[in-house]
Amino acid sequence: MHLTGGAALATVAWPLLQACGGGNDSGAAGSQGGVHLVEMGGPEGELAFFPDRLVIRPGETVRWQVRSAGHSATAYHQANSQRYRGRVPEEAEPWNSDVLYDEGDSFEHTFTVEGIYHYYCIPHEGSGMVGAIVVGEALPGPASQPPQTDIPEAAKGKLEELMAWARGLE
Repeated sequence: MHLTGGAALATVAWPLLQACGGGNDSGAAGSQGGVHLVEMGGPEGELAFFPDRLVIRPGETVRWQVRSAGHSATAYHQANSQRYRGRVPEEAEPWNSDVLYDEGDSFEHTFTVEGIYHYYCIPHEGSGMVGAIVVGEALPGPASQPPQTDIPEAAKGKLEELMAWARGLE
């Protein structure tokens, strides 16, 4: 995982992904050569991820890019906050972009473990800025469990919506 300041990575990585067979996207919006784009915040200052849910293949990368300033992409995992139990597969590496402030700034994470992943924006979790990624199959795991009771209500509602969506993929 790493921060990027532009399209240089895509320019370098895309031919390599094509050569390895990774350039065939799954039809998901915002996908380019195995790199899936998620915008953080909307053009009118919306507090949401666009799209807020993705299905990708193991080995593919998600790039979160700031559309409106002051957002993060942070896995629900104890490594990022001791108050949360994990909502990513147990074998998966958690990620945290920290808060990115400048429009166009981005953060990437490559997903290698199949399953369901939930993540949130640190400053806007209370507004329901939560997203989900299904890698491969929507396998049962920590993200299949009901949200813990001390998660903000808007985030809990969004997690329940995303859990229902993931169940529909099984």
